[in-house]
Amino acid sequence: MRYNLASYLLVLVVFGFFSCGSKEKDNKKEKPQLTRKQQVEKTARLYFQTFAERKDWEKLLSFYSDTVNFEDVLLQTKIRGKEEFKEFYDWPNPSFKKLSEDQQHLVVEDLAVSDSAAVARGYLNPFYFNDKLWELKHGGNFTIWLYFDDNLKIRKQVDWFEYPSDVMEHIAQKIRDIENLD
Repeated sequence: MRYNLASYLLVLVVFGFFSCGSKEKDNKKEKPQLTRKQQVEKTARLYFQTFAERKDWEKLLSFYSDTVNFEDVLLQTKIRGKEEFKEFYDWPNPSFKKLSEDQQHLVVEDLAVSDSAAVARGYLNPFYFNDKLWELKHGGNFTIWLYFDDNLKIRKQVDWFEYPSDVMEHIAQKIRDIENLD
Protein backbone atom coordinates (compact mmCIF):
# COMPACT_ATOMS: atom_id res chain seq x y z
CA MET A 1 0.00 0.00 0.00
CA ARG A 2 2.87 2.31 0.77
CA TYR A 3 4.37 1.60 -2.66
CA ASN A 4 1.05 2.46 -4.31
CA LEU A 5 0.79 5.75 -2.43
CA ALA A 6 4.32 6.76 -3.49
CA SER A 7 3.53 5.83 -7.10
CA TYR A 8 0.34 7.83 -6.93
CA LEU A 9 2.22 10.90 -5.60
CA LEU A 10 4.90 10.50 -8.28
CA VAL A 11 2.23 10.40 -10.99
CA LEU A 12 0.61 13.56 -9.56
CA VAL A 13 3.95 15.42 -9.45
CA VAL A 14 4.85 14.40 -13.01
CA PHE A 15 1.38 15.28 -14.27
CA GLY A 16 1.55 18.64 -12.49
CA PHE A 17 4.97 19.33 -14.02
CA PHE A 18 3.76 18.63 -17.54
CA SER A 19 0.55 20.57 -17.10
CA CYS A 20 2.51 23.62 -15.90
CA GLY A 21 4.69 23.38 -18.97
CA SER A 22 1.59 23.09 -21.12
CA LYS A 23 0.07 26.21 -19.53
CA GLU A 24 3.30 28.07 -20.12
CA LYS A 25 3.15 27.17 -23.80
CA ASP A 26 -0.54 28.15 -23.94
CA ASN A 27 0.29 31.54 -22.40
CA LYS A 28 2.89 32.11 -25.09
CA LYS A 29 0.31 31.28 -27.75
CA GLU A 30 -2.10 33.83 -26.26
CA LYS A 31 0.46 36.64 -26.58
CA PRO A 32 1.82 36.49 -30.12
CA GLN A 33 4.72 38.74 -31.03
CA LEU A 34 3.77 41.80 -33.05
CA THR A 35 5.06 41.91 -36.60
CA ARG A 36 7.38 44.78 -37.51
CA LYS A 37 4.52 46.47 -39.37
CA GLN A 38 2.28 46.18 -36.28
CA GLN A 39 5.08 47.63 -34.12
CA VAL A 40 5.44 50.58 -36.51
CA GLU A 41 1.68 51.15 -36.48
CA LYS A 42 1.52 51.01 -32.67
CA THR A 43 4.44 53.45 -32.36
CA ALA A 44 2.96 55.80 -34.96
CA ARG A 45 -0.43 55.82 -33.22
CA LEU A 46 1.23 56.60 -29.88
CA TYR A 47 3.27 59.36 -31.54
CA PHE A 48 0.20 61.00 -33.11
CA GLN A 49 -1.77 60.64 -29.87
CA THR A 50 1.05 62.47 -28.06
CA PHE A 51 1.18 65.08 -30.83
CA ALA A 52 -2.61 65.56 -30.71
CA GLU A 53 -2.60 66.04 -26.93
CA ARG A 54 0.27 68.53 -27.23
CA LYS A 55 1.02 68.41 -23.51
CA ASP A 56 4.25 66.45 -23.10
CA TRP A 57 7.18 67.83 -25.11
CA GLU A 58 9.67 65.35 -23.63
CA LYS A 59 7.43 62.42 -24.49
CA LEU A 60 7.14 63.63 -28.08
CA LEU A 61 10.93 64.02 -28.28
CA SER A 62 11.38 60.46 -27.00
CA PHE A 63 10.01 59.14 -30.29
CA TYR A 64 12.96 60.62 -32.21
CA SER A 65 16.43 59.34 -32.94
CA ASP A 66 19.22 61.72 -31.90
CA THR A 67 20.22 61.90 -35.57
CA VAL A 68 16.73 62.59 -36.95
CA ASN A 69 16.50 64.26 -40.36
CA PHE A 70 13.51 66.57 -40.61
CA GLU A 71 12.10 68.26 -43.68
CA ASP A 72 9.23 70.71 -44.05
CA VAL A 73 8.24 70.68 -47.71
CA LEU A 74 6.20 73.92 -47.73
CA LEU A 75 8.90 75.86 -45.89
CA GLN A 76 11.65 74.22 -47.95
CA THR A 77 13.53 73.49 -44.73
CA LYS A 78 15.80 70.62 -43.80
CA ILE A 79 16.99 70.09 -40.25
CA ARG A 80 19.59 67.62 -39.00
CA GLY A 81 19.68 66.22 -35.48
CA LYS A 82 17.37 66.32 -32.48
CA GLU A 83 18.76 69.59 -31.09
CA GLU A 84 17.98 71.56 -34.28
CA PHE A 85 14.62 69.78 -34.46
CA LYS A 86 13.81 70.93 -30.90
CA GLU A 87 14.59 74.54 -31.86
CA PHE A 88 12.49 74.35 -35.01
CA TYR A 89 9.40 72.56 -33.64
CA ASP A 90 9.49 74.69 -30.48
CA TRP A 91 6.47 73.25 -28.68
CA PRO A 92 7.17 75.12 -25.44
CA ASN A 93 6.64 78.43 -27.27
CA PRO A 94 4.02 80.37 -25.25
CA SER A 95 2.71 82.00 -28.47
CA PHE A 96 0.80 78.77 -29.18
CA LYS A 97 -2.31 77.90 -27.17
CA LYS A 98 -5.05 75.34 -27.65
CA LEU A 99 -8.65 76.49 -27.18
CA SER A 100 -8.90 74.24 -24.12
CA GLU A 101 -6.57 71.96 -22.20
CA ASP A 102 -8.30 68.79 -23.40
CA GLN A 103 -8.61 69.84 -27.06
CA GLN A 104 -6.81 67.64 -29.57
CA HIS A 105 -4.37 69.79 -31.56
CA LEU A 106 -4.65 67.62 -34.64
CA VAL A 107 -6.89 64.92 -36.02
CA VAL A 108 -5.48 62.01 -38.00
CA GLU A 109 -7.99 60.96 -40.65
CA ASP A 110 -5.84 58.37 -42.43
CA LEU A 111 -2.81 56.38 -41.35
CA ALA A 112 -0.91 54.06 -43.69
CA VAL A 113 1.99 51.96 -42.45
CA SER A 114 4.68 49.61 -43.70
CA ASP A 115 7.39 47.82 -41.77
CA SER A 116 9.56 50.97 -41.77
CA ALA A 117 7.31 54.00 -42.31
CA ALA A 118 3.99 55.60 -41.45
CA VAL A 119 2.10 58.31 -43.30
CA ALA A 120 -0.65 60.30 -41.62
CA ARG A 121 -3.09 62.72 -43.22
CA GLY A 122 -5.40 64.96 -41.27
CA TYR A 123 -6.07 68.50 -40.13
CA LEU A 124 -5.31 70.91 -37.31
CA ASN A 125 -7.99 72.05 -34.90
CA PRO A 126 -8.37 75.79 -34.20
CA PHE A 127 -5.70 77.33 -31.98
CA TYR A 128 -4.36 80.66 -30.78
CA PHE A 129 -1.04 81.94 -32.05
CA ASN A 130 0.25 85.29 -30.78
CA ASP A 131 -3.19 85.77 -29.19
CA LYS A 132 -4.91 85.48 -32.58
CA LEU A 133 -7.46 82.72 -33.14
CA TRP A 134 -6.75 80.52 -36.15
CA GLU A 135 -9.95 78.67 -37.03
CA LEU A 136 -8.53 77.12 -40.21
CA LYS A 137 -11.86 76.69 -41.97
CA HIS A 138 -9.98 76.36 -45.25
CA GLY A 139 -6.59 74.89 -44.59
CA GLY A 140 -4.74 73.44 -41.70
CA ASN A 141 -4.42 70.15 -43.52
CA PHE A 142 -1.28 68.11 -43.07
CA THR A 143 0.55 65.05 -44.26
CA ILE A 144 3.38 63.69 -42.12
CA TRP A 145 5.76 60.94 -43.23
CA LEU A 146 7.62 59.13 -40.43
CA TYR A 147 10.50 56.77 -41.20
CA PHE A 148 11.60 54.45 -38.39
CA ASP A 149 14.99 52.98 -37.54
CA ASP A 150 15.58 49.46 -36.18
CA ASN A 151 14.75 50.66 -32.65
CA LEU A 152 11.41 52.18 -33.74
CA LYS A 153 12.75 55.71 -33.33
CA ILE A 154 11.91 58.30 -35.98
CA ARG A 155 15.02 58.67 -38.13
CA LYS A 156 13.38 60.90 -40.75
CA GLN A 157 10.24 63.03 -40.83
CA VAL A 158 8.76 64.89 -43.77
CA ASP A 159 5.99 67.40 -42.98
CA TRP A 160 3.60 69.15 -45.27
CA PHE A 161 1.34 71.58 -43.37
CA GLU A 162 -0.96 74.33 -44.61
CA TYR A 163 0.24 76.98 -42.17
CA PRO A 164 -1.63 80.22 -41.47
CA SER A 165 0.38 83.25 -42.70
CA ASP A 166 1.28 84.58 -39.21
CA VAL A 167 2.48 81.17 -38.16
CA MET A 168 4.49 80.85 -41.38
CA GLU A 169 6.20 84.19 -40.70
CA HIS A 170 7.11 83.11 -37.17
CA ILE A 171 8.48 79.80 -38.48
CA ALA A 172 10.40 81.53 -41.28
CA GLN A 173 12.03 83.81 -38.69
CA LYS A 174 12.88 80.77 -36.59
CA ILE A 175 14.57 79.17 -39.60
CA ARG A 176 16.57 82.33 -40.27
CA ASP A 177 17.67 82.36 -36.61
CA ILE A 178 18.74 78.71 -36.77
CA GLU A 179 20.63 79.26 -40.03
CA ASN A 180 22.44 82.27 -38.53
CA LEU A 181 23.69 80.05 -35.71
CA ASP A 182 25.59 77.90 -38.23
